[in-house]
Amino acid sequence: MGVHRVKRCIFCGREPTGVQRNFEHIIPTWLVNEADLAHRKMTVALPKRPITVNMNRIGTKVCVSCNNNHAAIEGGARSAFDALKSGEALTDNEIRNLLDWMDKVRVGMWLWLYECLQQGRGGSPKFWIQNRIAQKDRLLVLRRYPKGANMRGLAFWGLAGYFIGLPSAFGLLANNIALISVSSEFFVARHIRTLNIKRVLGGDQEPDYFDVQLGGNSGPLFNLLSGATVFGQCIMPKDSFSEFGIPVVSESTAHKGLSEGEIVSLNNRLVESPVSSKIVPEFKGNVAANVTLMELDVIRAFQYLLADVLRAGTPRLLTPATTTMSNVAESQAEASMHELAIRYKYEQLTGLKFR
Repeated sequence: MGVHRVKRCIFCGREPTGVQRNFEHIIPTWLVNEADLAHRKMTVALPKRPITVNMNRIGTKVCVSCNNNHAAIEGGARSAFDALKSGEALTDNEIRNLLDWMDKVRVGMWLWLYECLQQGRGGSPKFWIQNRIAQKDRLLVLRRYPKGANMRGLAFWGLAGYFIGLPSAFGLLANNIALISVSSEFFVARHIRTLNIKRVLGGDQEPDYFDVQLGGNSGPLFNLLSGATVFGQCIMPKDSFSEFGIPVVSESTAHKGLSEGEIVSLNNRLVESPVSSKIVPEFKGNVAANVTLMELDVIRAFQYLLADVLRAGTPRLLTPATTTMSNVAESQAEASMHELAIRYKYEQLTGLKFR
């Protein structure tokens, strides 16, 4: 099928004009080549309309200036990816590069799917890549598996109907390296501190805002099942860092009024872990089963965030394909069906039952 390309630059939201535009590969060429996918296709099974496309054509025209301004993210991510593959200890800067890159890929995939589903209906996304890189608390989940012929290729986790309404979690398996990105307001902070968070809905034209206080009831907390290596970073107003007793590293250079926290090592309950070395160890167990758990972690992250939205008092999510709203309950039902399918697959691989 032909794919209708995004007409606006996915970095800034402006329409690239004249010859001053480049083709931006959302899945970068270096990763497509790494996974030997240059001549292969992928299918995203979205509701009522599967999308099939060549792996090296997932992208769109962008401003030359935007492409150049964000080139450093690709370079930093590729260097960090090489260190990760080699089993080297990651530096805080390398982890931050991977966090930035996963923000870029996650939002880029959402914008690409947005346009594929729009089909000329009009409307415009509420945000673009530059609005979302290092803009909210974020989590990076990493796993390194043994190399082998059976670990060649690229798989995406979380590209479903609920991703279109809430593009806050995303995962990919690139050969033997698995990466998961989760980003949401106060997501890390609420796990490393006891915070009472009230989300106040801003309506169709205004963003939501948050009433956050130290202490009280943090509500349900998230945990991972895969046993993977986890890093987190808090990004919020500077005053919040001092109020919550969380170390601040610097003011954000991209988002006025926000500051960034240090890179913290977390355990699978998202509690700070006193890890001195940031090495991602090679997994030695049942690889197929653990990959399944990584995919399940992505689905469960969606379920957690969907419930978070519902607790705020809204039953709806933005659905850019129709410029209307989709029901959170419908998204939860879809995610639950995916969870059941993945749990069944895990049970078939291990002979173990989920409790």
